[in-house]
Amino acid sequence: MRLYPSTLYLNVDSGEKDRMGNTIYTPVKLVEGKARLANWTVQEMNLLDRKLTESTQKVLTDFRFDLANQADYIAIDSKTDKLKIKNVTQVGRWVVLYVERWRT
Repeated sequence: MRLYPSTLYLNVDSGEKDRMGNTIYTPVKLVEGKARLANWTVQEMNLLDRKLTESTQKVLTDFRFDLANQADYIAIDSKTDKLKIKNVTQVGRWVVLYVERWRT
């Protein structure tokens, strides 16, 4: 399986607020590693809600679980935008990230 250079990012409070009074966060590089986007299997698509498989994608990584669990975003191969991490699970030797990614 081919893995690509990836970076986990953590949102850090910049100490500033926007005009509406919301906190402004700055993404900070947490750690670099390797990852790849993974497709949903037919069994997963049958078990899970269509809305979930439309808006979410799996990412297989070699990051440590505790670091992946802290991260807010992942960028894969510097060609993708930062993908928002929704959930993190450990499956054998892999850490699987479920990221928000809308297909167009």
